This record gives sequence, C-alpha cells and structure tokens, in this order.
Amino acid sequence: MLVYASYQVVQLISRASGDTQPKNLVISNLSTSSATISWVTDTSIKGSVVPILAGNEKSPVVDKRGNENRNTHYVELTSLEPNTKYDFKIVSGSDEYASLSGVTMSFKTAPITAGTPTPNPIHGTVSGSNGDDVIVYAMLKDKSSYPVSAIIPSGGNWITDLSGFRKVSDYSLVLTENTTNLVLVAVGGINDGAMLEGTYASLFHSNG
Repeated sequence: MLVYASYQVVQLISRASGDTQPKNLVISNLSTSSATISWVTDTSIKGSVVPILAGNEKSPVVDKRGNENRNTHYVELTSLEPNTKYDFKIVSGSDEYASLSGVTMSFKTAPITAGTPTPNPIHGTVSGSNGDDVIVYAMLKDKSSYPVSAIIPSGGNWITDLSGFRKVSDYSLVLTENTTNLVLVAVGGINDGAMLEGTYASLFHSNG
C-alpha cells in the first residue's frame, strides 16, 4: 500500500508505544527522481531510510541534517527512477521498521511529463523552536496533493517551493493561485508544533 497521506502530518499514522516507533510518517517533495521521507519519535535518536527496489535493499540514507539524535527525522532520497515503486524501511535507533500498523511503507515516483514547473518559493520564520529539530510542511487544504516540506536551520527561517505540489491521483503538477487554500504545519515532536490555514494571499505576500 502507498503511504502518502498529506493529512497525516496532523493525524498520527501509528499510536503504538515504544521510544523508537516512527510516528507522523509523511511522504513529501515527490518528483520524478526524488522524495522526502519524514517522521517523528518520542525519544531523540538517530534515524535513516533504506530504499528497496524490486526486493533489493540499497544503501541507508541518513538525515539531511546529519547523523545525530533528533525527535524529527528528515531523509531526502535522490537519483530515483521515474514512475517507479519503491518500498523502504526506517532504521530508528537500533530498531528497523518495514511497516507501520501492518502497512508496508512505499511510494511511487512521478512519471516524466512535458510540463516544467515554474518555481513558486515561499518562506517564513518559526519562533520558539528547539534549534534545528523542526520540520515545516505546506499542503493543499483539500489534501489532493503530496505536501512540500523543509527543515529549519537554528535561526528559524525556512523556505520551500509550492511548484512541487503533485496530485495524489495522477502525479500531475498543481498550480497555486492567490485563492488556493493552504495549510502550514510546523512539527517539532510528537505533541510539539503549530498550524496555520488560509488562502495563499492571506498567508503570504505576493513575493512568497
């Protein structure tokens, strides 16, 4: 089964106990050749992802911010094949997880199309966060597309690109307009975060 669920940023995919258990699993920034896998854990631990293609495990990929103990985990998978299904497992501390709540963790990259997305960057600041252990997600309110995401340096400023929105149904690109309803979520842990909702024009200046 495909684990994409943009709405699961704010709805736990798994409530199982255990300090290493991945929770709030999100697939974001999906493209023809890359995807970002992120999750949170109760305890600050190391996390990595092992991509699996046609049953063959690839080399583990560590957090973009380095192989350090964190509550949030953010792994970017690159150099992927287009229009291809990948399974994956999460290495969380000393434990490995190939499924959550009985669901095999997997995603499919987008197919190559003739259209080229026009960059549409947005940026902002998160205050009161714990260093760089925070992830920001932007998604369509109707949950029809994969979200885009970004990590936050210790200064609190973040930037991501709404041109990365792709429909869950057919992987086509989504054009964001001033009236597009968005949800922004900042996650710093299991019960640590904040959320904003509104149209693009109400949340951002014309330059993002």
